[in-house]
Amino acid sequence: MLGEALPTTPQRKHLTAHGCPGPRSLVLGAALIAVTLGARLARAAGDPNLEWWTVETPHFRIHYYRGLEPIADRVATIAEGVNARLEDALGWKSAEVTEVVLSDGTDGANGSASALPYNTIQLFVTAPDDLSTLGDYDDWYLELITHEHTHILHTDNITGIPALVNKVMGKYWAPNNAQPRWILEGLAVLEESKQTGGGRNRSAIFDMFLRADTLEHRLVPLDQMSHFVRRWPQGNIVYLYGSRFLTWITDVYGDDTIRMVAHDYGQQVIPWAINRSMRRATGKTYEELYEGWRAYLEAHYAEQMKKAAALGFREGTRITEHGQTVASPRFLPDSAKRTDSGYEVLYFRDDGHSRSGLYRLALDENMMPRQDEELAIRTLGQGSAAAAEDGRIIFNSTAYFRKFYAFDDLFLLPSGVDSPTGYEPERQRLSEGERATSPDLGPEGRLVFTENHRGTTTLVAARLTEQDEIVERHALVPSARFEQAYTPRFSPDGKWVAYSAWTAGGYRDIRLVDAQDGRFYEVTHDRALDWDPSFSPDGRFVFFASDRTLGIPNIFAFDRQDRTLWQVTNVHTGALYPEVSPDGKWLLYVGYTSYG
Repeated sequence: MLGEALPTTPQRKHLTAHGCPGPRSLVLGAALIAVTLGARLARAAGDPNLEWWTVETPHFRIHYYRGLEPIADRVATIAEGVNARLEDALGWKSAEVTEVVLSDGTDGANGSASALPYNTIQLFVTAPDDLSTLGDYDDWYLELITHEHTHILHTDNITGIPALVNKVMGKYWAPNNAQPRWILEGLAVLEESKQTGGGRNRSAIFDMFLRADTLEHRLVPLDQMSHFVRRWPQGNIVYLYGSRFLTWITDVYGDDTIRMVAHDYGQQVIPWAINRSMRRATGKTYEELYEGWRAYLEAHYAEQMKKAAALGFREGTRITEHGQTVASPRFLPDSAKRTDSGYEVLYFRDDGHSRSGLYRLALDENMMPRQDEELAIRTLGQGSAAAAEDGRIIFNSTAYFRKFYAFDDLFLLPSGVDSPTGYEPERQRLSEGERATSPDLGPEGRLVFTENHRGTTTLVAARLTEQDEIVERHALVPSARFEQAYTPRFSPDGKWVAYSAWTAGGYRDIRLVDAQDGRFYEVTHDRALDWDPSFSPDGRFVFFASDRTLGIPNIFAFDRQDRTLWQVTNVHTGALYPEVSPDGKWLLYVGYTSYG
């Protein structure tokens, strides 16, 4: 039996009077958001104009504000099935109803959960962005609720003396909640991947992280897994290493292992003795198991590299050394360059040491740096940019909207503006609260970008006037509910737009769209992940990144003339964000190392 059937009509209750949260809603929002999300999102959830409602199912109460009805209904539809599967997988049934709060105050994809003092889950509506580690999913809300409800059932597993104390004092003692975060998050990633058709255990980006650490002999040791460290991939370490380590343990010792550990630890009076519970389940400590897992990783990736080597490695020459995050390189047109020869590139950089933003990099004729990069445009969050032939640069950055929300919007830097060292008076905001990102400029001021709304992202076309205004805005390709559009790029003649689209079933494919009428055809249609298309200068080839060979991100090219697809790079770790030089001589891409 998969779980109790949902009512035919969701039991929907109004929580507000004249837009003001009722007492329970107010307490829930204040407690959950203040503790887990910080001041900025607390303000977003505290918008006095929001009108809150609730959908009830046998095991969940889903709280949302007006406008989020489709997402609330979707979560209500899948939540009971998720609960039934996880109760079986984790061997625990909670006696409480779980409170689920939906919010849409950010363009980031995330969620949080806590079993103390009662079961609560916070879900962000926005789906993962372009190259997010969360991006391999077949249903975003199914994956999200599966991950967060795993936390609930794992940490709510309380028996013995802790359960007796909680009956008297209130629910504040959850022994499983004291386990290291790599166990908590690792288990949730394990279940999100096992119970759905996607998940981070299937992610080519996550696998790239671990492959690089293994091949470059920089595996994170067990003590660093248990703490927050500055080394890359930083906060993702607990998710990456925890999920892959626990998956290996269950593969070797059986699915019952994690259930046994959770039951044993959930009744412990003395916390933190995590090896004791694992030894009872497997006969070994985590330290002993880690060495077995390390040996497995080295053998696994050595075998993967043998298969890649058989195809012949084709890798570029590294030209930057910063690490952490580099994204969205674009060659600047002559009017936007400040060098008489060679090339100039604008790209996003966040190395953890310098101010993050869009940097200019001057390159000589052999694509070697002529001088150090310089900050050109400061951005809040990861931004991308496009330059017009007259030198104007349009870019996206996170900005505040109506005092409560942090959304992406479009900005413009006029031509001839030097790299900023302080305040930028020339920066002009082109949109406000539109949740717009990934702009690209075509001939005659034509503009494309993507726009996020209530969990659905749409490809939008417009025109940028000489007076720096966006006009003639319209959806170039309407998206079905929950579909996503990413990184559009104009062909050199402006007649076509290439972009990456997520559609139902977990498809992430490259499309070519007629820029006039919105008709499109798919370059790819399969379960490979295809990212970030760009055109060759003559418009014949569409380059994009894909994990379609051995699960390793590489650059591929689609020949529009004869409709053939061929692999361009063959790298050890990963190749992303392809960009061809204006003269067609060079392919620039973002490579990956264990430093980012």
